[in-house]
Amino acid sequence: YVGLYATAWFQTMCVGGAHPAPSDLAPRIMDSLLLDGHLGIVFALALAVLRVEAPAISALHGEALVDALKALPSRVTNDNALFEVAFDMAVSARHIEEREA
Repeated sequence: YVGLYATAWFQTMCVGGAHPAPSDLAPRIMDSLLLDGHLGIVFALALAVLRVEAPAISALHGEALVDALKALPSRVTNDNALFEVAFDMAVSARHIEEREA
């Protein structure tokens, strides 16, 4: 069921969409992609959004949960804190390659 919201997340974090992330988030994501040279930061940010918003979404079910998950990138209010959580997860290129295999 991740496909219900994950594709929209990756699009909204970088280019906007129905529930766009804050405008200062996209350049930071692109900087991290260019500096690190792999997509790990995108996945780490997605996991960080889930971790930060877990208390708000943990009690939701069904359509309310799907709607809340789709809107999560727009709820980012502190991108510095989000990046700290993401960097603490240390998702590497190796982790992504293992999932692709």
